[in-house]
Amino acid sequence: MEVGKKITGLIYDQNELETYFKAKDFTLKEGKWQGELKQVTKDGKKLTVLSRFKVLYDNSGNPYQIISVDSDITEMKKIETLLNRTQRLESIGRLASGIAHDLNNILQPIAILTHVFKRKLQDESDLKYIEIIQSSIQRATNIINQILSFSKGIAGEKGIVQVKHLIRELEVILKETFPKNIKIEIEVQKDLWPIVAEPNQMMQVLLNLCVNARDAMPNGGTLKIKAQNSILDKHYITQLPNLKPGPYVIISVEDTGTGIPPEIIDKIFDPFFTTKELEKGTGLGLAQVNSIIKEHNGVINVYSEPGKGTIFRIYLQAAEEEFKEKGVEKLKEEIPIGNGELILVAEDEPAVLEMIKLALEENNYRTITVNNGAEGIVKYSQNKN
Repeated sequence: MEVGKKITGLIYDQNELETYFKAKDFTLKEGKWQGELKQVTKDGKKLTVLSRFKVLYDNSGNPYQIISVDSDITEMKKIETLLNRTQRLESIGRLASGIAHDLNNILQPIAILTHVFKRKLQDESDLKYIEIIQSSIQRATNIINQILSFSKGIAGEKGIVQVKHLIRELEVILKETFPKNIKIEIEVQKDLWPIVAEPNQMMQVLLNLCVNARDAMPNGGTLKIKAQNSILDKHYITQLPNLKPGPYVIISVEDTGTGIPPEIIDKIFDPFFTTKELEKGTGLGLAQVNSIIKEHNGVINVYSEPGKGTIFRIYLQAAEEEFKEKGVEKLKEEIPIGNGELILVAEDEPAVLEMIKLALEENNYRTITVNNGAEGIVKYSQNKN
């Protein structure tokens, strides 16, 4: 029991005392007050409380005491913040999807023109410039596709996924967005097996782990992403509950950051557990990662030493043998040369429509172009033979 100390020094956050004093002054003036205040527990844990102040009067009608009833709403505020953030993310997703679509329409005519010029140009130096343009367009297209994927949400059907392709796309995003003082290293086994997964969820897992790694290296460092095949026998899986012996793909995300203290490492996958400030994290990132991996019948574990860095390892079962062949990347096919065939093209973006028409006619096709589906039906009925 603390005797002789003021309540402001006992239970109220010292950085939030101004709000408390304003509430007290309002209560003395109006007789009552209700609102949110910041408090701290005996062990220093910060709380958000809903406070109700009321003035008590003596028999002469003079105020002699303020009574306060407080309700702990810390967890409710966390959930409220999460819901607000989710709504903002949905809005951002819709906005990003629209922007990505517009950017795609701008890039398509450029991409088509480069293919046309590549066929026409013979000079090697000119072709070199075209290849640079094509490379830049491909980088931009990869980023746009990622934006579109995430704006559609993470739910989707599972299918054969080549992890090496996800890591390749991830590498582009990281090198475009992470600070330059963080070195990105990628090590992927050449004949990496495919897995059965929902690709957007897998990308979300990898991005989440990489963002955590970035935050753990405020002064820079090395982020290494590795993927390899492994046959886990019955002795090995005794260390990995819920797995059965067989072929697995192991994905590692390693950083050289601050590390995780041993006293909290067992809590990092718990919902709402975070060491970040409230504005910088909800404590749901790793919980969601763990949930996604479990949904895919996999396991994620962590090894960390304070000051030396952290390693997350994900164990996912390789696809069955009959699916592996389907997961092999298909070779890109060249656009075939036409023989005067007539093609109807419907496209609402004028520049894209013009470039498609140009590309087709350059490859010995004839075209009829329209701006929408209704015009397309009319033109088809006029030229269906």
